[in-house]
Amino acid sequence: MKLLCKLHKVIDKTKQNLIVFFSIEIVENDNDADKILFSYGYGASLPTSAKRRLQHSVHLAKRVIQLEQANTSLRLELDRERKNKIDIQREVLDFFGISLI
Repeated sequence: MKLLCKLHKVIDKTKQNLIVFFSIEIVENDNDADKILFSYGYGASLPTSAKRRLQHSVHLAKRVIQLEQANTSLRLELDRERKNKIDIQREVLDFFGISLI
C-alpha cells in the first residue's frame, strides 16, 4: 500500500512538472520562464544547481520540440518533392512515348 501511495505521488509530481515544462515552452523570454517556475513553487526554494538543472531541462525540451517541428516540416517537403519528381518523370516518358509496363 505504501508503494502505491508513493507511486501516486511520483505520478502527480511528474504531471505537475510536465505542466510547468509545457507552460515554459510557450514563453520565449527567460525572465518570464522564471516567473512561471516561481508560480508553480519552483525557484526560490530550489538550490542553484537544482534550478539550473530544471532550466536546462526546459531548454532541452524546447529544443526537442523545435527539432520535431523542423523534422515534420522537412518530411512533408520531401514527400512533395518525391511526388513532383514522379510527376516530371511521367511527363518526360509521356513526351517520348515510353511506357513503363
